[in-house]
Amino acid sequence: MIRVRAASAVLLTLLALLVLSCNKPYKEFQPIDTPNLPRPELGLRVKVVRVEDILRMYKDFVSEDQQVLLVSKVKPGQPAEKAGVQEGDLLLRIDANKVTGMRDALAVMQRKLPGELFTIDIFRRGSNITLSGTLKK
Repeated sequence: MIRVRAASAVLLTLLALLVLSCNKPYKEFQPIDTPNLPRPELGLRVKVVRVEDILRMYKDFVSEDQQVLLVSKVKPGQPAEKAGVQEGDLLLRIDANKVTGMRDALAVMQRKLPGELFTIDIFRRGSNITLSGTLKK
């Protein structure tokens, strides 16, 4: 009886590991540890803001999400500034990937290399705008 329970437990563990390893879509966009790879920067400082707070500033902003990234600083001479990003913009997508938090943005940027092209979708003064540029080498 004990052997049957132990075998059942092992089998269930293996099945759980198999199911978890097959669930790639979610894990695809998780931040990864890449200590030896060059990390490109957009040159932005952003902060997570609740959408209800944003609606006080931007009455025409529409989002089904509960939070959004607000650009609080654009570093001079960096790719984001060259692309046209400004302080106060709302960062919505990077390379067509929705970003609603720091983890989302980090997961997308860690898969980019210096010299690659990028696109950023932002919300500015009542309009959705798509900007593009090249990450610094």
